[in-house]
Amino acid sequence: MTDSRIRLVGRVVLWTFAAIGVLSSVLAIYLILEQGQINGHGREYRARAQLSQIESALAFYHIDNGVFPSTEQGLLSLVSRPEVAPFPRNYPPGGYFKKRDALIDPWGAPFAYEAVGDCYRAFTLGADQLRGGEGANTDIVSSWGCSTQ
Repeated sequence: MTDSRIRLVGRVVLWTFAAIGVLSSVLAIYLILEQGQINGHGREYRARAQLSQIESALAFYHIDNGVFPSTEQGLLSLVSRPEVAPFPRNYPPGGYFKKRDALIDPWGAPFAYEAVGDCYRAFTLGADQLRGGEGANTDIVSSWGCSTQ
């Protein structure tokens, strides 16, 4: 394959990833509104819905800029233009989220973010804010391009 075909396939894959993220966000929001408080799992459903929206925003960031935000730039790079390298080449004027509230989990803590190359993990540590746990304390993780651990 030529370089242009490889880039085209990569863009198609990322656009597909973004579209799936948007659709899963809509589904997650539906679940929150219709089923969210059943069995006391409302916060967990909200966290999953928020992570789905973060996934979509990260996919669009990658499509626009060719990279995911670095760990140092963090998820705040979805709200305002990063001030540390690598600087985005096609950052939209309004960012990818209008408010920082989108980056706060249902327990009031910021979602965590780690990135290495074309791999990222966005996650919440749950109610206890400690790694691991069960029930309301379960970590909820979204990742792309990372090996499972």
